[in-house]
Amino acid sequence: MEKDKMEKFEQKLTAIRDRLVGGVEKARRDSKDEVKGGVPDISDEASRTYTRQVILNLGEKEREELKLVELALAKISEETYGICDACEEKIPKGRLEAVPYTRYCVACQNQKEEG
Repeated sequence: MEKDKMEKFEQKLTAIRDRLVGGVEKARRDSKDEVKGGVPDISDEASRTYTRQVILNLGEKEREELKLVELALAKISEETYGICDACEEKIPKGRLEAVPYTRYCVACQNQKEEG
């Protein structure tokens, strides 16, 4: 892949990483703030428990996405970015534009999801 395109993807991935790190930190702070409330009644406590669970689930998804972004940035450094982890063929640019941290080409991703 050309150097200028690689730099463009690196900038895109760095922006995603910055957004995710900020989101995880906000979720962590919000979760701590939820716990600091006064003495709740039963319905308040149920609502807070549900809210904490949603925050934790979102945090988990964001952490997984962050791992993929970090892996993609490492691949850029290693000059292996844009190569499918499964078949080792080039991942089409359109796919990388849509999901810059993808590890698989469309065919291999479909096989992975079906299997």
